[in-house]
Amino acid sequence: MNSSCTSQLSVFPRIYSSSMYRMALMLLFCCLCLRPAFAEFLLFGDFAAQLRSAPKDSDDLDKNDLIPKATLFYSGKIGRTRVLAEYTADDEDQHLGRAKLGWDLGDSGIIWLGRLHNPSSYWRSQNHHGGFLQTTISRPAITEFEEKDGVVPAHLSGVLVEGMHARGDGGWRYFVGAGFSPTFTESGLETPEIFSGSRGAHDTSLSLRIGWLPDTVLDDEVGFFISRNHIDSEVLGMDEVEQVYGGMYFNWEAGGVTFLSEAYYVGNEIYQPSGNVRDGFANAYLQAGYGLNSGVLLNARLEQSWGNQDDAYLARFPAFVQQRRLVSLRYDIARHHALKLEFEHAHRQSGYRYNQLGIQWSFVLP
Repeated sequence: MNSSCTSQLSVFPRIYSSSMYRMALMLLFCCLCLRPAFAEFLLFGDFAAQLRSAPKDSDDLDKNDLIPKATLFYSGKIGRTRVLAEYTADDEDQHLGRAKLGWDLGDSGIIWLGRLHNPSSYWRSQNHHGGFLQTTISRPAITEFEEKDGVVPAHLSGVLVEGMHARGDGGWRYFVGAGFSPTFTESGLETPEIFSGSRGAHDTSLSLRIGWLPDTVLDDEVGFFISRNHIDSEVLGMDEVEQVYGGMYFNWEAGGVTFLSEAYYVGNEIYQPSGNVRDGFANAYLQAGYGLNSGVLLNARLEQSWGNQDDAYLARFPAFVQQRRLVSLRYDIARHHALKLEFEHAHRQSGYRYNQLGIQWSFVLP
């Protein structure tokens, strides 16, 4: 990056009051200054229709939904400098998902600065905001983003280092993240600001994920993750939440069937004037996928939680799906279009149970 770009970028935080616009303008400025040797704009879109069986006296969910969604994805690089940004909009919300500036360290990896995905989730690392990337319509509840009733931090604002240590045909893949965590509000977790005038020890996030790949050409991977988050609270009567979670994951193909699983244990300590409350719960999912023929993929997924019934933290997330049984069929119509049909039986933290039939058309352009 030339010196003129650097000097102009340094004054951005002092000029603009909105963090989202500041980062958007910074990234746009970088794109124009860098004139990337490689640049890619992608538009992910999906339209989903959902029909549910619900008790007539229930107001937990509507009987049916029509959900449009679009995600604009940009990636560019020149030399060792990289820029990546994601902007997502649906019928309820619009936000800047990721916005990060990176420096290629060569064989040592890449260092990123900005708003990042918390690396302690394998699902999110493989399937970001674009629905076309997922083999199913829904994602496991434990991997949901903050704005979709996520119960663990999906984003952090700070620094992320990622890399690969090669060993023969395979290697160890690692991700280390540090920065600022989401804020706890009356509606749940809120994505962390990219810039803020005040930061402290009560909104920090540290995360680590390490995975073993026996062959870097294949998708097979097994590993573990851990994350510690101090979540500042805006809820009356709650000062903060100290959350520590960790677990293991694997993505493995055997006999034509691909198995994907993550297992979490989440410990929460709620700090409040009347006394601290410490709870914890476990959650895991197992998904199996099998290709019936060219372009057709059958998936089944089980999700289950343990210790969630009396958890004081989860009580604030009534929409969290603590149990789900799902069968899904995906048909790739063309290279960039997919049609999915999905049936699920789900049980929310609120006690609400329902059956749901969903259909989704998803695509990526160009």
